[in-house]
Amino acid sequence: MRSLAILLLGLALPSVAGDTTTVLLHAPGMPGEEVLLYALEDPFTDRPRLLDESRFDPKGTATLQAAVERRTRCFLRLRTGRALLYLEPGATYRIDMERSTEVGARSIGATHALPIVFTDLDILDINALVSDLNERLDAFLADHVAGDETAGMTALGQVRGQQDVSRDSTGTRDWGLLPGLSSQAIDSFAGRLDQFYAEIDDPWFHAHRRYAVAGLYLGPRSNDRDLYERFIQETGVRYDDPEYVRFLRGVFQEHLRTHPFRRHGDAFLDLVKRGEVHAIDSLLKENDLLLDHRLRELVMLDQFYLGYHDQLFDKEGIRTILTDRAAHSPFPEHRALAGNMLWDLTHMTEGGTFPSLELTDLQRQEYDLDLSDTGMTCLAVIASWCTYCEVEIGAFEALAADHAGVSRFVVIGLDSSLTEWGRFASRRDREHVEWAWAPGALALMDQLRLRAVPGFFVVEGERLGNVPGPLPSEGLAAVLHRRRVELQQRGRIRFGSEAPPPPRR
Repeated sequence: MRSLAILLLGLALPSVAGDTTTVLLHAPGMPGEEVLLYALEDPFTDRPRLLDESRFDPKGTATLQAAVERRTRCFLRLRTGRALLYLEPGATYRIDMERSTEVGARSIGATHALPIVFTDLDILDINALVSDLNERLDAFLADHVAGDETAGMTALGQVRGQQDVSRDSTGTRDWGLLPGLSSQAIDSFAGRLDQFYAEIDDPWFHAHRRYAVAGLYLGPRSNDRDLYERFIQETGVRYDDPEYVRFLRGVFQEHLRTHPFRRHGDAFLDLVKRGEVHAIDSLLKENDLLLDHRLRELVMLDQFYLGYHDQLFDKEGIRTILTDRAAHSPFPEHRALAGNMLWDLTHMTEGGTFPSLELTDLQRQEYDLDLSDTGMTCLAVIASWCTYCEVEIGAFEALAADHAGVSRFVVIGLDSSLTEWGRFASRRDREHVEWAWAPGALALMDQLRLRAVPGFFVVEGERLGNVPGPLPSEGLAAVLHRRRVELQQRGRIRFGSEAPPPPRR
C-alpha cells in the first residue's frame, strides 16, 4: 500500500489555523491548468471552504498549502473533476494525477471523481487505511450480494464498476441500493476486520470502520430499534464522521413523515410553517429513540434539511427553524451546522445575494462588478471555445442592443488565457455589452454553483432573479420586455383619475 489509488474518502470536522500542510501535485498532461484545494465543513452538507489555489507549471507540477489543526477532509478541484483526501496537520503529500481526462466544451464544471495516486504514503496514514477499508467492503459485497437474484446482481454490477455507482462522501457504496444481507455474514465480516486492524492505534478510524460495517445491516429487513440500541444509544453523536451520518440517516429515514406527521397531521405541518421549534421538539420527544436532546435536535435539523425540497413541509418554515437553531441552539455544533444548511439551501437561489467576484477587464485591470447602485443586470458566463455559447451569446448581444437603458449586460469569460478571451471579445459587441474575464475560472464556477457553460443570471440590484436564469434564445426577451414596461409606467405622464392629487398648501 505504498502507492494507492484513492477515489473517494471520508470526512473530518472543519479545520482552523495550525501547522501548514503541503500537497505536491504532479500532472504532466495539465500544464497551465487551475487546481484548487477545499475543506469540507461538515459531513451533513459538505459545504466547501477554499484553502488554497494554484496552477500547474509547464512541467505539470503544482503546490498547495493549508493550515490545518486536525484531520480534515478536503478535495482537489480541477477542470476535469475532483478527488477527495484527508489532510493531517504539518504533513506533506505527494500525489500523481493518474490520468488527465479531456472533457467536452460544456463540461467545464465536471464534478466526477478523479483518480489520484499517493506516492511514498505511510501504510498507517488515514488515506491508506480508509482506502484499504473501502476495498475490503467492496470485496465483501461482491462475494455476498450476488446470490440475492436480481437485486443482488444489480448491486454487484455497481460494486464492480459495470454501472455508475451512487457513492457517498466516504467512497463506500449507497447502501440503499443493496438488498438485505445476512446478519451472520456481516457479524463474521466485522470480526475479521477487528482482527485485521487490531494493531491500528487510531480511534477515529476504528469508529469510522464500525459505522461503515453498521451500514451493511441497513435494509428492508432491518429493525431500527435494534440498530439504534447497538450503534447509536451509547456512543454519543459523532459530528466528524460521514459513515455515522449516513447510518444515522438510514435509521431515521423520513422520520418526520412516519412519526409526528402521521400522528398529528395538519397540526404538525402548521407548527413547521410557523417555525415553532420548541413545540416541534416536544412532538419528536414522543419517540423513545429520541429522548436525548442533542440527538433529537440533530435528527430534526437533518430531516428538515433533507426534506426542504419536498412538497410536504413549508420552505419558509424550515428556514425559520434553521435560522433559530443557528442562533440559539444550546449545542455549538448545531449552530454551525444549521448555518451551513441555510447556506446550502439559499446560496444562489431566487432572492439571494449575488456573490462578489474577482474579475479583470480585457487589459487585466480590476473589473468592479458593483451591482449595489444598478437596476437590472443580465450576466452571461461563457467560454470562447464553447460552441453552444456562440449561439446564445449572439442572442444576448441582440437583446442588449434592443434594450439599451433597460438593463446592464455583462459577459464573463472562463478561458484559461486572457489573450484568447480578449481575441474573442474584440470581435463582439463592445458598445452595448461589458466584457470581463475570470482569472480563477474554477473558483468562480464554484461560487456561482455552475456545473456547465453557458450560464445566465438576472440580478436586480444585488438580488438574484430566477435560477437558472432564462436563456437569451428563449425566455430572457420576455423578462426584458416586462422590465421596459415597468420603467415606462414609472416615467410616463398620467392623466385623469391616474394623476396624483395636487399638493396641499
